[in-house]
Amino acid sequence: QCRLRDKAAACERCTEHRLACTFDTDQDGRRDLISQERIEDMRAERDTLVELFQALKNSSDANIAPLLDLIRSKASLGDIR
Repeated sequence: QCRLRDKAAACERCTEHRLACTFDTDQDGRRDLISQERIEDMRAERDTLVELFQALKNSSDANIAPLLDLIRSKASLGDIR
């Protein structure tokens, strides 16, 4: 199995043996792990945004002002949590 070096050039082993240089992503569990971690990160961000929306929707103007100030200060989503 070849190692993935870049998308354009074949690896040295395949070049020497005149083989098609391929990389089987199904056998590379790292990609699945990275994808799964990214999915979990996106779900957490979505949940935070839903909570933020609910807070903005259901809070009084007096309670919303500090939250809006924080958002407008370009705070990260993690800071807003």
